Amino acid sequence: MAAVKNWIRKVSTTSIAKALSRAAGLGGGRVSNSVAVGVGVAVGLLPIVPLQSAVALLLALIFRLNRLYAIAGTMVCQPFTIPIIYATEYAVGRWVLGAPTVALSPNILSGTAKAMAIGGVLFACAGGFVAGAITYGALGRGTRQNSASYVNRSEGEK
Repeated sequence: MAAVKNWIRKVSTTSIAKALSRAAGLGGGRVSNSVAVGVGVAVGLLPIVPLQSAVALLLALIFRLNRLYAIAGTMVCQPFTIPIIYATEYAVGRWVLGAPTVALSPNILSGTAKAMAIGGVLFACAGGFVAGAITYGALGRGTRQNSASYVNRSEGEK
């Protein structure tokens, strides 16, 4: 019984939490986490619905980013937002190609692939950059507030 108690003491909750954190790809710094969110949002905005999470996970593994943040970023494209996002990507793609924008209907689906691809890539790049910048600012805000309160406490103790 004593051996079991010693083993339980050795395997603390912090070591389990650290192991789970490493397995999930958590951690990283402000830049790494911001890039992970940006990559996730960019992949989430691409018109590759069944592959978004897999592609985001693969990119996070390749570039050693926070895997959880990257996959969470793909959730920007949900059933409620897909029509709005894809209609905007289609309109942007048609505008870039110089083709007149027409209303979406089942008869024009054959000619939309090029417009969706161009609009999707442009929309994904812009959305990923904006999401990464917002995340970078949000993560830095908490850090600056904590360091400022630390400095204020240090000055008050003198």
